Amino acid sequence: MPNIKGKCNICGNNVDFIDVDPSRLRESFRCPVCDSSSRNRLLIYSLGLFFGLSIEKLISSNPHKDIKIFEASGVSKYVTYLSKSFDYINTKYDSDELKKADFDHERYADLQNLHFDNDSFHVVITADVLEHVRLYEAALKEIYRVLKPEGIFLLQIPYNHSREETITRVEIAGDEDIHLLPPVYHGGHTLVYRDYGRDLLQLVRDIGFTVVYFEIELLHYGIPRQYMIIGSKAPYFNMTPVFTHSPVKASGGISKIINSFSYNLTKRLRDRFR
Repeated sequence: MPNIKGKCNICGNNVDFIDVDPSRLRESFRCPVCDSSSRNRLLIYSLGLFFGLSIEKLISSNPHKDIKIFEASGVSKYVTYLSKSFDYINTKYDSDELKKADFDHERYADLQNLHFDNDSFHVVITADVLEHVRLYEAALKEIYRVLKPEGIFLLQIPYNHSREETITRVEIAGDEDIHLLPPVYHGGHTLVYRDYGRDLLQLVRDIGFTVVYFEIELLHYGIPRQYMIIGSKAPYFNMTPVFTHSPVKASGGISKIINSFSYNLTKRLRDRFR
């Protein structure tokens, strides 16, 4: 696929998105200004959808400090912009730091055993993190616990929707990792424990989330077709408004449906959190 001309919804610049790796479209189509990937821009687009925010340019969007966001191990440049626009905490996992009695609660966290109170955040983000978490079911339960009622979980992972069952690459036996397949590392050093399939969606649902899965192409934001998984700490989504009217103008059929859906969901969220 050739480079794509469009507008970056993170830095706001009109650019030629650069296809740096045709074999990995999610990590490619880099913005030459802020270096965001197409996956980063889909995450920010989804955040805007589900909170009724028109994020055409995250870097200078109006502050929404009433929205509390927790992200685990966010490493891209968008984290700086999120911290300016929201009440945003971005932590990393460091076992040595977490053993300290006085560790910094806003810099370090263990997804498998979060130190935050119940119902703390409107949004939790894990962007290509869960495949590296040893006890991922415990992590999902912790995410559910710290979300506020009707809060949103934005989940990005390497995922294959045509795969029925997740492939376990590393089996967990107490403190021991048993490799069932040749080890794979992301970034050269972070071990991949599993390759996710559709059973993950059922697991997220079983924990208590209402699950939304969609695939979308937004070439005007430099986003080739890819997927997003979103969980809500709510018993159901009322889909009726999606098929009756679309109060948010969007380009393309699927974008129109998702925008309408998110508009009605976020109205309930804002009414609840106001």
